Amino acid sequence: MWGSLMVLGSYYTQTGYLKVEPIIVSIPVGILVASVLLIDSIRDYEYDRSAGIKTLTVMLGRDVALKLFTTMIAMAYVATPLIYSWYSRPMDPSTPYNNAKSDESSKIVL
Repeated sequence: MWGSLMVLGSYYTQTGYLKVEPIIVSIPVGILVASVLLIDSIRDYEYDRSAGIKTLTVMLGRDVALKLFTTMIAMAYVATPLIYSWYSRPMDPSTPYNNAKSDESSKIVL
């Protein structure tokens, strides 16, 4: 959630609104953050396994964890242009771009 929370928090701080679009845009960031945590776990695999520490890498095995890491990196870089092409509109809350009657219904003001 670091990726989504960082992006949504920044969006809210700048606009005063909570919307779903910043969460969607932050998916690649979240995948990259999770991949950093996974590669750190892969680095400690031998120690964790010998000490009986149950990490995702220990449960999956080193080779599967490396494949998962590679897949996560690929997913982050593939998701970015897909999200951009699917949602290539500005995220300015004052710009009405929803198909709904009013953009006001999708805003949450705290």
